[in-house]
Amino acid sequence: MPGTWGRGVYNPITVLGITGTAALKAGQYLDAYRFVDTYQGWLNYPYFHQVRPVTVFRDGDRDNTLEWDNPVQSGLFGINIHRMSNNGIDSQVLNYVWATWSMGCQGAPEPTFAQLLPLARACARFHGDLFDYTLLYEADLKG
Repeated sequence: MPGTWGRGVYNPITVLGITGTAALKAGQYLDAYRFVDTYQGWLNYPYFHQVRPVTVFRDGDRDNTLEWDNPVQSGLFGINIHRMSNNGIDSQVLNYVWATWSMGCQGAPEPTFAQLLPLARACARFHGDLFDYTLLYEADLKG
């Protein structure tokens, strides 16, 4: 679910004629993300930068509930994968983190995201810096 921070749910943008905050649609996105292993620049932390089209819903009614029948768009929208908190965040503020850190991006709280970095670095070293991303909804996992 998109966050409410900045141009989030409560201040949605208009893209290609549809107003709303982006929410990534479930699917597999091959070579869609480039691992950026730096502590400088946009986030001052390593992240995965969207480099190929992904598909998003746009939720523009500001009710903080995603309507699945909204039109979808595919393109380069800056739907990155990054940490969703500052260093040392604990689980007590996790709901706040998800509510405030994303405008459609994917990610995890910093301690969890940090565990991914050694594996991402090793994969990038041996296989290149492009990564696939597969998003499943919880309902997809239930039989």
